[in-house]
Amino acid sequence: MRAIDLEARVISAVDQIRSGQSVENDFIECKRDSPKENKARQLAGSLNRAAGDPVVYIIGIDEKDGAVHDVAGTDILGGRK
Repeated sequence: MRAIDLEARVISAVDQIRSGQSVENDFIECKRDSPKENKARQLAGSLNRAAGDPVVYIIGIDEKDGAVHDVAGTDILGGRK
């Protein structure tokens, strides 16, 4: 996925959330905070269901109201590389 396409999907998702629509499905997921380690299986399941199609996992967006939250400095890999 090109960066411009990713940006468009994220902006569209935030706009939809802010207008009261649900955007989460097998291809897009929004999380206010960095996912905890126990969510790895959930993420892996999403990737498997997508069958090679891009999955957009937006961290720092509240899926309830579209508010943007600062996640700078968050170690989203949990120390793994």
